[in-house]
Amino acid sequence: HKARVDLRCSVCQTVLEHVHGRVSQQPKSMRREYDIMPFFDGACEGGKDLSVPNYFGVEPPPLPAVWTDHVRPRFSKKRNRWDLGKFPRKAKKERHKWRKLSEAGQQN
Repeated sequence: HKARVDLRCSVCQTVLEHVHGRVSQQPKSMRREYDIMPFFDGACEGGKDLSVPNYFGVEPPPLPAVWTDHVRPRFSKKRNRWDLGKFPRKAKKERHKWRKLSEAGQQN
């Protein structure tokens, strides 16, 4: 987390923390740069949205990245700029439920 001061973008910080959390769950033998790169490559991918059928051969847009289930944009009046803040508990549960249903293709 030493780079947090250098990262000015809250999205970059959030993605880095998300990847750090996933990498720290791996065994120490799998924490080399070569092993970490797939986590960074897939950090902004959310997977296919199976809840919407293909129309005229056009696939629906992919789901948002997984880390977006934990944070959302909010306007900071003190700084007079947009920043990322944590989801409230109830909204976080609903978002988690929505993602599970969308990945399974059961969302309406």
